Amino acid sequence: MDKKVTVIIPCYNSSKYLPKLLDSLKNQTIGIENLLCVFVDMVPCTIKGADLNMVHGNPPEASNSS
Repeated sequence: MDKKVTVIIPCYNSSKYLPKLLDSLKNQTIGIENLLCVFVDMVPCTIKGADLNMVHGNPPEASNSS
C-alpha cells in the first residue's frame, strides 16, 4: 500500500515528547498505515533509533546508523 501522507518530525531534544507524538500519530483518522513518518535529527546523538523502538515497546533490533 502506498503511503498517502508524509509527516516530517524534527527530533532535536525531543525524547520526552515522543510518546505523546506517537500516540497522536496513531490516532489520526487517516490511519497510521497511511502515514510515512520521517524523523529528522539535525544534531547527532540527541535521539537514537533504539529510543523510538522502546516507545513502541519493541526492543532495539539493529544499531543506529548515526
